[in-house]
Amino acid sequence: MNGRASRNLVVVMVVLLTISASIAVYEYAQAEEASSTLSAIRAQGEIVYNLPGVAIPVVCCPKISSSFIIGDYSFATSEVSPVPSAKVNGVAKPAAPGVQLIILASPLGQSTETQNATFSWYGSFNESVPYPSHSDLFGGRVDFYWYVEGGLLFMHVEAGQSITQAK
Repeated sequence: MNGRASRNLVVVMVVLLTISASIAVYEYAQAEEASSTLSAIRAQGEIVYNLPGVAIPVVCCPKISSSFIIGDYSFATSEVSPVPSAKVNGVAKPAAPGVQLIILASPLGQSTETQNATFSWYGSFNESVPYPSHSDLFGGRVDFYWYVEGGLLFMHVEAGQSITQAK
């Protein structure tokens, strides 16, 4: 009995060690795959948020990643300085010192359907809420909302399903 129990114990230990080694190899392969995917995304300069809504801190000038994905939408940004002339609530505003952030949005897989949101800071960028502080695109499926909390400026973006994804 004692010899048989010892052999069973050895067999159980070998099986457990084999399972542990298989799990470790699998986890390493998954970590390597995730790492290479993240490296590819960084190489493209694109940040992917796997959430339908995210608050992005804006700490300077305003600068946001040049391209990012939230929900089912892709976003590309650019800055213009000084702020070009425009109409605000029907009133013509001449070009002024400041910064304008332009965000071009398109549903994933549909680069031909695009809309843009424009936010302006007149004077110097001082981490204050831009004009307008709220904007939506694609019939409200993409929503931008700016706010300051704890002295930091945030751009909150909600990006629900695109029309093509919802069908």
